[in-house]
Amino acid sequence: RLYGDIANHAYYYVDVIVGNPPQRVSVILDTGSALCAFPCKQCKHCGSHVDPNFDFEQSRTAAWLGCGECTHGQCQNGKCGYYQGYTEGSSIRGFWFRDEISIGDMLQHNPPILAQMGCHNDENRLFFTQRANGILGISANPSQPTLLSRLLSSEAVGSHVFTICLAE
Repeated sequence: RLYGDIANHAYYYVDVIVGNPPQRVSVILDTGSALCAFPCKQCKHCGSHVDPNFDFEQSRTAAWLGCGECTHGQCQNGKCGYYQGYTEGSSIRGFWFRDEISIGDMLQHNPPILAQMGCHNDENRLFFTQRANGILGISANPSQPTLLSRLLSSEAVGSHVFTICLAE
């Protein structure tokens, strides 16, 4: 299900289910990036959002990306860190991790896939004030694999078709 609107929220968002046991996280849809990231429970500078911050310690399937796996980011304290800044001044900073994730809420029973995500511990400007927890990049750029492209190429989805209908 797609939530939000341009007039009141200035963005659209969806729910994703992360980890085992599952935790719901709301994320804005971003057609310009491949990033999937949201605040974690230990976030030092994060706003108040729709869902509680993701509790990494509660997920039996979550694992931090180590420095050897750090292709996009910098090694910090044995973990792979990231920073993403945007033109209007918003930014997020945190650490990459891998866990199970599915699109939709827990009632839909969509199959999870194992994917890399960002767990931020610092968010500024629009990320701090938005109601949705994080961001889900759905860019169509083939050089930037997204959660959506990984889901479509997995055995969890029978067709390589994805649409969004934005109508009010």
